[in-house]
Parts: sequence; C-alpha cells; structure tokens
Amino acid sequence: MPLHSHAALAPGDEPYIGSTMVEKVAPPSTKVIGHEAKEKFLAWADSEQGFQVSPDVDLFHAFSEGYRGVVATKDIPRDAVLVRIARSCCLGPETTDESKNSWTKAMSTSAVDATKTTQGESSKPPAPRLTRACLTVLRLLHERGLGESSPFHSYLSVLPQDHRLPLEWTEAEVGLLQGTSAEPLVGAGSLDSQFEAFQSVVAQHPTVWEPSVCTKAAFAKGVNWVRSRGFTVMGDPHMIPGADMFNHDPNKQSVQIGTDGEEHFVMKTVQPVKAGEEVFSSFGHISNAQLLNSYGFVLPGNSFDTVLIPTQLVVNTCYATFVKLEADKLGEAETKKTWEQRLAMVASNRDADEGEQEAFVVSKYDLLPESLADMVQILTMSNDEEVAYATIAAVSQAKMGQYSPLLQDAKRNAGEGAIGADARTLARMLVNEEKKVLQDLRLQLMSVILDDNEDEDKDEDEGNNDSSGRGGSASGTSPDASEEKGTKKRRKG
Repeated sequence: MPLHSHAALAPGDEPYIGSTMVEKVAPPSTKVIGHEAKEKFLAWADSEQGFQVSPDVDLFHAFSEGYRGVVATKDIPRDAVLVRIARSCCLGPETTDESKNSWTKAMSTSAVDATKTTQGESSKPPAPRLTRACLTVLRLLHERGLGESSPFHSYLSVLPQDHRLPLEWTEAEVGLLQGTSAEPLVGAGSLDSQFEAFQSVVAQHPTVWEPSVCTKAAFAKGVNWVRSRGFTVMGDPHMIPGADMFNHDPNKQSVQIGTDGEEHFVMKTVQPVKAGEEVFSSFGHISNAQLLNSYGFVLPGNSFDTVLIPTQLVVNTCYATFVKLEADKLGEAETKKTWEQRLAMVASNRDADEGEQEAFVVSKYDLLPESLADMVQILTMSNDEEVAYATIAAVSQAKMGQYSPLLQDAKRNAGEGAIGADARTLARMLVNEEKKVLQDLRLQLMSVILDDNEDEDKDEDEGNNDSSGRGGSASGTSPDASEEKGTKKRRKG
C-alpha cells in the first residue's frame, strides 16, 4: 500500500528551485493549537541555526472557523523567502541521534526483500514488506516514543492529533463514501500488511520503539502524518517543519516549495501577497476525492473536481433507453440479439491494450468525455441526438442515486458512536461537490439541446422564407449543412 500519494502537477508546475526536485504533498494545517505548543515550536525554530521564519508571516493564524493557516502580516513581494529549513531540521527515513546504530540495524532488517522465500519454504506466503514511505513513519514513531528527549518534540507537538484520514475511519464511516470517487481509493488501501511488517521489525528490535507507539492507532497516526504532510525529496518522504503549515488552494497559490543550495528547503512566494491575506500553497490539480483520501479535507468549488461514473451504470441506462425505443418493434428475442451486437461493437472499438474501462471520469473541465458520448451513441443507435443527451442525463441522475442514504439524515445512527461528526461532514461535503459536477453536466446537456432546437427552428424559418426555389434543398440549406450541424452538435457535446 502506498502510504503517501504524490500530488499531480501540471506541466511547468514542478516545485523546485535549484537542482533538487521536491514534490508537494502537504495537508491543511487543520485545527488551532494551544498557545504553549505554538510558543515551544517557535522557540525551537529560533534555536535551530538552519530554521528561519520571516517576520512578515504568522505561521499559526487562527481563523474564526476553527482552523489555522499562514497569513501575511505585511505586504510581501514576489520571490520572498517565508521559511528556510535546513535538512538537519527535517525528518526522513534515517536518524542521526544516539540510536543511530540500533536504528540502522532495524532498518536493514526491514529492507530485506521479503518476497524471496527461504529454501524449503516455497509454499509459505511472503512476509509483508515495508514501503519507503513506511520507513519515514517508523522514524516518526521512534521520535514520538522518545517524548521530550527527542530533538523534534516541539515539532511533533504541533502536528494535528485529532485530524483523521479515511484510513482511520471505522467501517461504518467508510460506508458513507458509497458511490463517491473516494470509495475505490479508500478501499484500495489497508494498514494491515504494513502494520504486520512493523510488528515484525519491532519484535526483532524492541529497544528502538517505545511500546506506546507500537499500537495500530499510533501507527495509523504516523501514516496519516506522512501521507498528508510529507514531501517527497529525491525519492524518499520527508517531514519538513514549517513548510507543511500552508493550506491548499490551487486557484490562489502564492507560495511554492523549493531548495536553496544543497542543504536548505525554502517556501518562496510566486506572487505578491497583501497584508492580512492567507498565503496558500498548492498540492496540485487534484480532485476532492484525492484530497479527502490523502489529506483529509474537501475543497468547496474545487476547479479540478471529478466524478467517477461506473461503466455498468452507463450500460444499464442505455439498455433501458434501447428497450423503450426498440422492444415493441423487434420483439424480445431480436431485442436481446441486437443489444448483444451493440455491446460487441463497444468492445471492438476499444484498443487492444486498453482493457475494459471500469468507469468514466467526468470533470469540471471535461463534463462530457468523448469516450462516454461514444458509448452512449453506439448503444442507443438513435438518429435523434436528443435521445443520446437524454440518456446521458439519465445516467447522471442514476449516479446521484448511488450515494449513501445515511447522508440524507444528519441524526440517523447518531447515538451509535460508529460514525463521527468529522467523517459525516466530510462525506456529505464530498457528495455535495460531486453532485454539483453532475448538475453542471445536466445543465450543459440541456443547453446543447436548446441550442440545437433553436438552430432547427431558425433553419425551418429560413426555409419557409425562401420561395425562389433556386438551388440547394427545399429547406434552403446546402447539401453539406446537415453534416456541418451534426459536427457542431458533437463538438458542443
């Protein structure tokens, strides 16, 4: 299981300064922390020679909504360094403290290729193997177990303790994601194999980790921190204090992570920021389902949101349309035969190496994917494009019915304790945002149908006004007009 996901970056968006590549994978700063923890972190930052915070920003600004973020205290120009962090202040897969020797031995053990079976034990299943991201999780747990004696104690104290990712949700809470684009993402990941591998390493090296950090809950929290707040540096995940405190908004990005020389990371402005404005980073052009799964939040109005529409849902809806149009004319046996032929046509149109498509991706920037329109056109086989558009609208409506019914009633199962308010709120937000995308799709289809009807009425009026009968067809259009109009319709769709 990949324990942290890489933000999808558009060409030219690679966040780097200098020669070292750094991928941004940090979450929102989440809830406000106490004054004491804040002061201890700032004191630790001041004491570290390689850690510098600009006096022009407040790293721990508390918003009235109950979350925190970075806010400019003065007007800040472009190319200003807001935070400079030495590599020595960062947490990665290796440790440099007095436990280095035992740590190195433990990591050497965990890095053994467990997929190789021992001679004579070929029938025994391979033991789980720790991922590279998990090595950073283990380092975090090692430091957390040291308590106040850890040089990173002040940093660990400001990491969100109550912020949960779906990987920490109960089964009932995960059920709230039914039908969403996050459902397959959450379902694909499990802590079990990685936790089993961790326990195996702990059993061999019990002095490296305190018992308090060897529980599954503590392990899950470590995975949460690395997945949601980590940065991939030259292939390895790292926790970079200070750089992970900037909230995400791809449309308002004003700061970007990079490097300054070989030993420092910097958070540098990419556009001016006015005093009092929040300083935003960007995790990439990713959907709300990805944001929820990897970072634990949903961004209202996300310009890069997507919805997954299962292929089988499209097929079922098209079949209902087909039966309605053709069953009376063809009869039951012929209807079934013709439908199977159309399904075969869809399969033959796929590239050999493409495989069967499980779902169509509908996004705000591509509401009607060509592949979806093509499948509907083939399966409905209607000369009336309004039939195809109406079928796609029906698909959209059917998709809305696939979401969890538990989200309809905020009080439902309220006393069971299996569903937390945070999970319910996030799931409801995700569903609402996905429904907005589906509603936009329906509005676009209605707009196209209305435009086409207006075009047809206009053509009919022009034909009625043309009484001279000179050339062309009776409607007054050129022989190629219908083809041009069909192209226009397809392009709009």
